[in-house]
Parts: sequence; structure tokens; C-alpha cells
Amino acid sequence: MRISLLFSLLTMFFVGVTFAPVQAETVLFFSPTRIDVTDQQPVQEIRVTNMSSIARSYTLSIENLIMSEAGQTMRVDNFDYSAKRMLRFVPRKFDLKPGEKQIIRIMARFPQDTADGEYHAHIEFLEDLSRREELNKDVPSDNRAHMKAQISYATAIPVIISKGEIKTEVSMSNLILGKDKKERPEISLDLARSGNGQGNIFLEADYIAPDGSETKAAVRRTIYVYRELNLRHHRVVLELLDYKDLKSGGSVRVKLYNRDVSEQDPVDTVLVAVP
Repeated sequence: MRISLLFSLLTMFFVGVTFAPVQAETVLFFSPTRIDVTDQQPVQEIRVTNMSSIARSYTLSIENLIMSEAGQTMRVDNFDYSAKRMLRFVPRKFDLKPGEKQIIRIMARFPQDTADGEYHAHIEFLEDLSRREELNKDVPSDNRAHMKAQISYATAIPVIISKGEIKTEVSMSNLILGKDKKERPEISLDLARSGNGQGNIFLEADYIAPDGSETKAAVRRTIYVYRELNLRHHRVVLELLDYKDLKSGGSVRVKLYNRDVSEQDPVDTVLVAVP
């Protein structure tokens, strides 16, 4: 069984020089955006495409990132379910011209004493800024200002390793209807996880009016609870509704799906009353 990790981290490292603002653009395109490696399929590939208008050079590394109960990720040296020492990859460095693609091969090695379960790490793509001018010496003059902007792009892609039998249970509790900072209706809730894998969850929300009619309240979204967490606090914005449309006597029905059990049959359903 595979459980994917919801996480796509994009950071920009500023080199300490002043530069003119430039138009935001997609720098790298990844396919897939998460890597699942198992003891049955220990080798996987990821395809990387340079979507920017200049050539770039990247150095790859494996990093440990964990999740807080608030759903924020942070870098650590090590943790109990780290896959860092199990992973190998090639190449470790590469250059990409605009539109050019690179295939990265990722391999897992399982120590003999590895217990059944899921382990995770992230493969980080860090641009080598020192090579940018060399790689773009023939760039037209109208692109040179963009090329010289001293911003080094880094993107981290989650890698999940699964060994043996994976069994994870998820549930939700403490659902409260409120408003976010933009005055949109939202549901705050706690997501609990147990077992030897990551929580891989679908959430759906529908508004049931006092007369019994139903309206879709939010698009189905995927939420992940890392294995190192037993509980994650989360907020679901009901973006398909205005708060003024919620009438007293109505309710919001929230359905939780364990994607590794079924994407059609919810494992939990809760009605949240409109005050």
C-alpha cells in the first residue's frame, strides 16, 4: 500500500543584493510531484523540466522535513521515521536549458532490521547561482536583467518509502464552524492518525439548508498527516459559500475518507450545526 505525502515546498534564497522586482514565473515542473518507493518497487524516476526563460544549474540533496500539529513543515537533523539514509539518487548535479528535461532516478535500500511502515524525506533541488551567468552568456540583452537577479530557487519534493504491510487509521473531531480572515466560512477540526503509515485523507463538505436542500460547500481536498504526528489541527475553507447564505437551523456535513481504504466510502461523517 502506498500513502503519498502532501507536501510541495518552494523557497527562495536571497543572496543579499538589491534587485528590481521581476515577474513571478514557474521555474521547475515536476512529474510526479511526490515519489512513492516500496520494497517491491525500490526504483522510481522523476522528470524535471526547466520552465523558466534562462538556463539553470541544480545540486540535489536529501533533507529531513517534519510536520507540526499546525501543519507547518520544518527542517531537522533526524527523526524516527526518516528515509534519508535509505535513499540514493542520480544524478546529483545537472544543468538545464529553457524547456530542457532531466530524469532523476531514485533508489531505496532497506536495512535488514527495518520495521514495516512508511518513512519519508525530501529531495531538494537547489540552484547553483554561481553558474547562472556562465550558462547564459549568449542570452539576449532584454533577458539579462532577469538573469542577473540574485535569487536562487530551491524546491523540495517528498519521497515516501513503504516496507511491508501498512495500516493507518484516521478520524476527525472537534469540528467548529467559523470565519477566516477574509470573512469566508470555514470548519476547524482535529485530524487523528494511528498506525505505521501517514494519514492520507480526502475531506468533503456540503451545506444542508433548513428545508433539506443541499449545496456543495467546498471542493474535495487532500490532507496529509505525517507519520510522526498523532494529531493535526486543520481548517477547511468553505469557498463555494458566502457566510451570509448559512441559515440558522441548517448544517454543514463533513465527510472524511481514508484514501488507502476507499475514495468512495467515507470512514466518518459529522454534521456541524449553523448557529
